[in-house]
Amino acid sequence: MPTRSRRRVVAGLAVLVAMLTIITVVVLVWPPLGGPEKADAILSLNGPNENLREAEAISLAKRGYAPLLLFSQGRSDYGCPVLHQVKVVCFAPNPGRTVGEAEWAGRYAKQHHLHSLLVVAGQTQAVRALLLVGRCFDGDIHVIGVDTPKRSLPYDIVYGWGSLGRALIIDRHC
Repeated sequence: MPTRSRRRVVAGLAVLVAMLTIITVVVLVWPPLGGPEKADAILSLNGPNENLREAEAISLAKRGYAPLLLFSQGRSDYGCPVLHQVKVVCFAPNPGRTVGEAEWAGRYAKQHHLHSLLVVAGQTQAVRALLLVGRCFDGDIHVIGVDTPKRSLPYDIVYGWGSLGRALIIDRHC
């Protein structure tokens, strides 16, 4: 391969790697999320380090961001939190993943005439949660990303891209 062609290939690959890195950082590592907004309900998604998500969802509820907490028990054995002055509805989605949580929340919201949700998700789950909940719920959605301790950054990135790919291609529910 001539030198000029080789340089173009290397430059093209460098641009591709840079673009993929930027997209990964924006979508999985530090997604562009706003602060909490008042809503009809707080939806707490399940996942690794559930205690951090639960603490954030409870804190938001106690601070008056919503009168209702929808708490996913997913695949965990965490009990249903008890709060005063905030109604708590615990549920076990089927399937026990983000797509099941989104489907359950969409059905619940429709049945109870909810118009807005404040979703508490893991940082690497936030964009996927917005996508999946948005397919199942027509109202306003605000996502709060909880920065959970990383298993390892490479693992989280591979898992995050795999899960996002699945949400885009396979989990096209609602």
